[in-house]
Amino acid sequence: MVASTSAGHATSECAWYFVAYSFDTTLGVSLAIGLHAAAVRWARARQAAAAAAADPPAKHSWAVTIAACGDYGVSQCSI
Repeated sequence: MVASTSAGHATSECAWYFVAYSFDTTLGVSLAIGLHAAAVRWARARQAAAAAAADPPAKHSWAVTIAACGDYGVSQCSI
């Protein structure tokens, strides 16, 4: 886009769309991953605080479900 504008040509709308799409997907995915990691850390910290206070959270609470995200147990594969 910079090269086409400096050469005196008009910038293509497709080029603007590509730039906007690239920024949107890059920032959007990064933001989603960051928010997911923060939610899991918060849920695990809440579980740890409840365990330290001897006040376990409800078995089916959202914090318990979120804290277990990504915990798939012991692998049975022997590679």
